[in-house]
Amino acid sequence: MNDAFLALIEFRRKKSKLTRREVAQRLEVDTSTYYRKESGKTEFTATEIFRVISLLGMEKDVEQQIFLNKGCVKATEEC
Repeated sequence: MNDAFLALIEFRRKKSKLTRREVAQRLEVDTSTYYRKESGKTEFTATEIFRVISLLGMEKDVEQQIFLNKGCVKATEEC
């Protein structure tokens, strides 16, 4: 997962006034596991990504990451 997306998760979590522990509880993972994921040491699963996006209200942020950033993953040869 790219650093910009991880930073966005942290920013949105703090903006939502949620602690890492609270997010971990909602994802049903240990707090230390969530810390490693948010800090980029381990990967989020696809299910966790969708749950974090929903929990933190990041739908619009994700759309911008996917469609507006040059480093995005696309199904075309342009990237």
